[in-house]
Amino acid sequence: METIKLLFAGDFCIRGAGVNKLDDKTIADVASPIAEIVREHDLSVVNVETVFTEELAPVKKSGPALSSPVRALTLLRKMGFSAGALANNHVCDQGREIGLKSISRIREAGIKTFGCGETLKAANEPLRVQIKGKKISVFNFAENEFTAAGEETFGFAPIDFYANGNLVRKEKEEADYVFVLLHAGNETCPFPRSGVKKLSYHLIESGADGVVISHPHTPQGYEIYMEKPIAYSMGNFFMTKRNDKRELWNLGYMSSITIDENGLVSFAPIPYEFANFGEWFKVLRGDEKAAFDTYLKELCKIISDTSESDYKRLEYAWSLLYMKEIKNGFLAENGGDMTYDGELMLFTKNAFSCESHAELMRNFFAILTTNRLDEFEAEKERIRALQKVPF
Repeated sequence: METIKLLFAGDFCIRGAGVNKLDDKTIADVASPIAEIVREHDLSVVNVETVFTEELAPVKKSGPALSSPVRALTLLRKMGFSAGALANNHVCDQGREIGLKSISRIREAGIKTFGCGETLKAANEPLRVQIKGKKISVFNFAENEFTAAGEETFGFAPIDFYANGNLVRKEKEEADYVFVLLHAGNETCPFPRSGVKKLSYHLIESGADGVVISHPHTPQGYEIYMEKPIAYSMGNFFMTKRNDKRELWNLGYMSSITIDENGLVSFAPIPYEFANFGEWFKVLRGDEKAAFDTYLKELCKIISDTSESDYKRLEYAWSLLYMKEIKNGFLAENGGDMTYDGELMLFTKNAFSCESHAELMRNFFAILTTNRLDEFEAEKERIRALQKVPF
């Protein structure tokens, strides 16, 4: 068979000061290095974590309701991506009608969409393509935050451990290769939670030929399981922000997956950095690439070389860091709001329904109720060190 190359990229959203950087020259400059890489692949998929609209009708939720100007589609189109994955916690932020208009605009720009639909069945439909005589399917599922699809309601395709596995298993009966793009994990955490690892293993065991993950807004490591790649978090792809700090928010990697002439699947990261406000994008080279590669290897070693007990200690430490941030930030501002539709109630809903938040809360309460809150200082320091830009 002929070699097939697939490309997956993380979170795309133009917001904040980035909306002022959508002039023709900047779009051309930013898109050029990405389009060059996209052209080297037979299929390229990006996580579209926004709605393209000039209208605003934000849904009731905890966290920001994102949108990007329609003009941002020009940038996405010039990047050259084949498809936009829509299963994430922001693609329905402006409600059903605006969401459907946005999907139509993406398709009119020549970009296929999947992972979101008017019903759960429609949202669960994979992207199906034929490349060089091989049938390839890509599923897209997101954790159960706000606006997940229901049996008869518009939304994104939600993570469901058994249902997702069954969909992959059934699809593999017809497709030559099946891949899964997940939107899952703890934001800004440099390692995957245990539940994401278990789900990824389950999907591979069900027949997936690779799993690629976005959402944490920071790079995480990858591993090979049953000879199939799992990239736990690629980090943001091109997600402009409101501050001018240089952080891991600005760095990530695209996942290049090759199916060789013998049908074997291999994985290679393509690291990059982008400007806070979207005025430039660069593929890392030279010393910067070497530094990022060293950093990524360290993240991979956490996944592959850490004992189960030490990994749990890292997860406990992360829960303490997160809860401190919540206590000093969100809860300090909204802790007194106990109205049924208030911010605290919406936060509580998300803490229970979102798999990553729920797992984090279980970890926190496990150490709180056993009087171990002061036990994980070394692990917290290790996490803080991993949250620094490596060059």
